[in-house]
Amino acid sequence: MMTWKRSMLVWLLLVNHANQAWGLKTTSLLNNSIQPNERSVRGVNNGMTAVHVLVVCKYYEINEDSLSWSESQTACESHAGGGRLAVIGNQLLNARLSSLMVTRGLASIWIDVNGVSLPGGDSDSDTCIPFNPWENGNVPQSSTVCAAIFSDGTWQDSDCSELMPSICQIDAIPDGIPDVPSCQTDTCNNNGVCQDQPGGGYVCSCDADYEGDNCETSVDLCTPSLCQNGGECVHADGSCVCLNGFDGTYCENCIAETVEQTGTLTESTSISLPSDMMTSVKGITSFTLDGDFYIMACAPDGSGCRGYTLNGAAFTELPSTFFDDTSLAYGWYAEPFVIGSDQYIAIAINKVGIGSDSSSFILKWDGTKFILHSSFPPTSSGASHVHFLSTVHGDFLILSNLQSFSSAIVDSIIYKWDDSSNQFISFQAIQTNQATEAISFVADQKTYLLFAENLTPNLYKLSDDGTQFEIYATTVPFSQPMSYSKFWFQCKWHLVVNKDTASVYVWETDHFVLTTDEISNSFLFTSDGGSCTFVADDYPFVVTANTFLLAFHRPRISDLVVENINYVFLEQNQPTACCGFTYNGNTYLLLGNKPVAYQWS
Repeated sequence: MMTWKRSMLVWLLLVNHANQAWGLKTTSLLNNSIQPNERSVRGVNNGMTAVHVLVVCKYYEINEDSLSWSESQTACESHAGGGRLAVIGNQLLNARLSSLMVTRGLASIWIDVNGVSLPGGDSDSDTCIPFNPWENGNVPQSSTVCAAIFSDGTWQDSDCSELMPSICQIDAIPDGIPDVPSCQTDTCNNNGVCQDQPGGGYVCSCDADYEGDNCETSVDLCTPSLCQNGGECVHADGSCVCLNGFDGTYCENCIAETVEQTGTLTESTSISLPSDMMTSVKGITSFTLDGDFYIMACAPDGSGCRGYTLNGAAFTELPSTFFDDTSLAYGWYAEPFVIGSDQYIAIAINKVGIGSDSSSFILKWDGTKFILHSSFPPTSSGASHVHFLSTVHGDFLILSNLQSFSSAIVDSIIYKWDDSSNQFISFQAIQTNQATEAISFVADQKTYLLFAENLTPNLYKLSDDGTQFEIYATTVPFSQPMSYSKFWFQCKWHLVVNKDTASVYVWETDHFVLTTDEISNSFLFTSDGGSCTFVADDYPFVVTANTFLLAFHRPRISDLVVENINYVFLEQNQPTACCGFTYNGNTYLLLGNKPVAYQWS
């Protein structure tokens, strides 16, 4: 008995009524050849996924194995349901079959015309339509014909030894083939409305947010995102939330600032923090989930990352169950990000020198808590930072590796999201020297990437085809940066480079240019300072901090110089990180090692 390696079955129920034919044909495997109101049925024959066709109480099966005409006949006869090569007796079935062949990419398949009346000008008994599918209307006169139907619906008397797929007419429907579905046997998901169809089958009318045969697939209006210039796509409706300095439907228009803004930073009396919330913290990030505001604060002293939520006037630490009891110890940085409609947090783990290995990992929100989604290879155990980057070529995570157990020169790894597996897979390794973080920016629809590392960093650009991050420039006007922050001003990107001092560089077409030697004297030592940027009243501001000073700066419109406009003396516990955020219409600043929030006014 021959085995069927590949086959496809299709249900097709035809009911003649007042010279009209009602049909049910497949959707999932027919794709564009199917009308919106038609549905599919799937079954399994000998372990093979199949689509079934029932035509006027007849059952057909397409075998996609390439066989000779006689081998195809033998294969049909060996079928569990008994059968023969199919006789295509009417124009409607002929048209449906040729349409299916186009969809499946089948150029020709074997059929049988031996021992039956050959079509050739007579009316189709089912549809009363003249039916002569032979090429050029030439009916073969031979007593034995090896007939093949082609994807355009024509037939030919072909060489019997030629190898091609075939279609069988089965005597009895095999066990396990499902009934024609209806609204009683299948349901439409996600509030879809089910409607039975004439002749069998059903149609799901889906809400705008869902698609698929049973409304089972969430519609992601942000894949791909049409938002430009760093605009964030809103998954609910596909609209764009633009960065400061842009407007337009897709954030395509740049708006240069016209009025200089100013303000001051003072300790907030409206928001309180747990006394240990910012202790030793060197990484602070924020995100909003289901209308609630959250902070992730990470300390490299082994205590790792902790989560907090802001409810009204106070931050409250989240219990370990909020992260499904996944240990966040030794987490140096937490990067919240969204893919589709799903919220994730990537945690950079650094256990080098601890004596044990551990991987960085990704958490995913399941509706009530964050659960472990995936882990990076053990080589990520020396990670210091993780950066999410969304581009027209896909979504990326850049894992900056500070060092390995044996070397400070170690590859930092770029991962790319794979839609088929819903996982990040390794995309590219880039050799770095004690990389502390990565930053990206988009200019003229090109995506650039920089690592902060212990040498003069290369500037990388994502290639036009999205296949790699290629070296764009081997020299930039700064070396050994410890960290970065950036802001958009006067329709140009400005990069704050933190080293012994904090300097600002502006991106001019294709390279960085120094705007001013130093922001201020607020950095005394590399290890005890940090910077961040935030926007207030549609104007960018820069914050720098070290052991003694918290300084507040703004860029000037007139000459693009970044000037100091306010500072606060700090009595103890130098800030090691900062994060600006907006809550209830007010702008606040959190500093590592400072148990208070600062408010901009």
